[in-house]
Amino acid sequence: MNSKYRDLDLIPLDGDQFLAIACDSCGGIGSKPLDTVHAPAQTVARLTARVVLMEILSAGAVPIALTAAICSEPDPTGEALLEGIREARAEAGYPDLPLTISTEKNIPTQQTGLGMTAVGRLRKEIFESRKSKIGCPVYAAGFPKVGQELADDQSQIADFTTLRQLLNEPEVLEIWPVGSRGILAEGHDLAATAGGRLKLDPDCASALDLHKSAGTCTTLIFTMRPGKIDPTLPALNAPCSRIGMIDPI
Repeated sequence: MNSKYRDLDLIPLDGDQFLAIACDSCGGIGSKPLDTVHAPAQTVARLTARVVLMEILSAGAVPIALTAAICSEPDPTGEALLEGIREARAEAGYPDLPLTISTEKNIPTQQTGLGMTAVGRLRKEIFESRKSKIGCPVYAAGFPKVGQELADDQSQIADFTTLRQLLNEPEVLEIWPVGSRGILAEGHDLAATAGGRLKLDPDCASALDLHKSAGTCTTLIFTMRPGKIDPTLPALNAPCSRIGMIDPI
């Protein structure tokens, strides 16, 4: 039976693995006449591909395929979007990841549209070993940014380097990319999956806007083992703040 974890669908495979599936869409952002937010198509695709790859990788899965549904003509918009996707693959560390694409060849379009799916294999042992527990502290890495703000300035956000740093840290357990729902909503859901509730630190709201959309996963929230304080956290390449702890209900 399929199960839902965060924004991932997990399909059990034979043996000890899941097939992990993530998808994301982006519309009205690009360089076409009727786009609401103006940004290079290459940047739009790089950030959209980043979302699905981060969703897969943060769960501990290994990506095995990408798809791109490009709702624009093959050239020049389609080619620019593909270049951005290739950049994201390389940044994620998977430059040769298979990519299946489709473009709009019948109808002229006035807005940019892109839908992406990532598929990965996730070992059940890894998935279970990274689950949060009561007493885990919760942190946020990267500032939430969205829309024109992100198109204009991509500094101080979480990226693939941030994600790799967290995945390689043995004291880090669960990692959740934050999207349009914001840090607080994702934090509450993370705590609920651990059978607890999120108790916010008193001053956390002064460092971060907990309700703001984080757009294309510009923020990562993560938990650490209970009672552990990791001295390497300040070395993350993105700003990092503790937001609270998972308390019993």
